Amino acid sequence: MTVMELTAGKTASSEYKKANFSLRKRILEEAGRNLRKIHNLKIAEFWSHQKHEVKTEKEWKGWIESRIKKYLDFSLENLPEYFEMINKNLAELSELIKESKITLVPLHWD
Repeated sequence: MTVMELTAGKTASSEYKKANFSLRKRILEEAGRNLRKIHNLKIAEFWSHQKHEVKTEKEWKGWIESRIKKYLDFSLENLPEYFEMINKNLAELSELIKESKITLVPLHWD
């Protein structure tokens, strides 16, 4: 079950804010179960990378750029119908990073 199955097509954040305690608890429990499933998936070799820790903004920017390249290569090959949209959004992210309009933040790419 996903959060959306509990919220009838609304955004999860808006529904969570309005939900009673029981529904909030169910949403969080299901989100936790789904996240555990994601974390237990065997990672395809294509996605693996050696460096998980970044200590400087320069390392972070390089790491993000390498992820963007991987995701674009993957989407071009496997999701061609979405490539243009993915490329546009990731290009915007890349530009913000290059212009230093985004500060160093931790990311989780699930």
